[in-house]
Amino acid sequence: MIAPPRLDPRFVHDLRRTLHYAAYAVAVVFIVLSAIALTLRLWIMPQIDRHRPMIERIATEATGVAVSIGAIHADWRGLNPRLRLEGVRFGEPGALPALTVPSVETALSWTSLLLAEPRLVYIQLSRPHLVIQRDRQGVIRVAGIHVNTPGATSPFPDWLLRQRKVLVHEATVVWQDDWLDAPPLTLSELSLALINRLGRHRLGLTARPPDTVARR
Repeated sequence: MIAPPRLDPRFVHDLRRTLHYAAYAVAVVFIVLSAIALTLRLWIMPQIDRHRPMIERIATEATGVAVSIGAIHADWRGLNPRLRLEGVRFGEPGALPALTVPSVETALSWTSLLLAEPRLVYIQLSRPHLVIQRDRQGVIRVAGIHVNTPGATSPFPDWLLRQRKVLVHEATVVWQDDWLDAPPLTLSELSLALINRLGRHRLGLTARPPDTVARR
C-alpha cells in the first residue's frame, strides 16, 4: 500500500495564514455592510424626505435637466432599501414639464458599493407623461435631454441602460414635431419592460396610438 504524499509544512502554514486573513476580510466586509444597513435603517431612511434637496441636485446634475420631487418615502424590500418618489418633474420651474411621473419606485442594489455608482434592482414608473420634441432646427429632446446634438451629452441614458430592470406602466408619450410642422402624436396606455441580463437587453412595449393612425 502506497502512503499518501506528505504536504510541505511551509505550504500548509501559508494556506492556514491565507484562510485566516480571508476570514478576517469576510468579517470586516460583513461588519461594514451591517453598519451601513443600520445607518440606513435607523438614521437616513426615516428622515429621507429631509434629504430631498440634495437628491434633486444629484438628479439634476446626472440628467442635465432640472428635477423636482414632491415627496420621498423609504422602507425595505427584503435585503434592499426601497425608495418611493411622488410628483417627480423634469423641467424648469414655471415651464411646461417635459416629463412628469406621479410615482417612481426603486430598490437600491448592494452592488452600488462595489461599482461606486447607484445600481438599482429595479425602477418602476407609474403613469408618466413624456414629451419628445423635434424643434425647427432638427434638435430632438427626450424629457428635455438633447439626444442628437454634438458636444457634452447627458450620462443619464447610459446609466439607465446599466440598471437591471426598468418598468413603465400606463404611460402617455407625446411626439411633437415642429420640424415637419405636424400635429402632436399621442401614444396612450403605454407599458414598457427593459431587462438587462449581463449586458444583453430585452425590450417589450405596447401602446395605443390614435384610432386614425393605427391599432394597438
